[in-house]
Amino acid sequence: MKPQSIALKVLNIISVLLFIIALGMVFVYAPLEVTMNYVQKIFYFHIANAWVGMLGFLAAAVSGVIYLVKHDQKWDNIELAAVEISLVFFFIAIVTDSIWARPTWGAYWTLEPRLTLLPSSR
Repeated sequence: MKPQSIALKVLNIISVLLFIIALGMVFVYAPLEVTMNYVQKIFYFHIANAWVGMLGFLAAAVSGVIYLVKHDQKWDNIELAAVEISLVFFFIAIVTDSIWARPTWGAYWTLEPRLTLLPSSR
């Protein structure tokens, strides 16, 4: 086996273990919020997915600028991978937001401008 494939397997195992620990801490250790109870616990995943999605698009933008300057195909490939990963994480963020919104607002999605445009009004 190549050293890279061994390292990748070790990182995969560590990632799965840390994810299981995080799930346990969310559902067992974290206290309940007074008005939303269990529903607010979705934010532990929603916020992290949204951040990873945003950082992925930032990485894609930086890679795109470097590609335009250097004309090296490697940077275009990195940009494409970053966009693909960001889309997956933003999809998860939208789904978890809908899961939270249903019991909180009574609808999975609402286009009311006050709720859609102003995050502080949530």
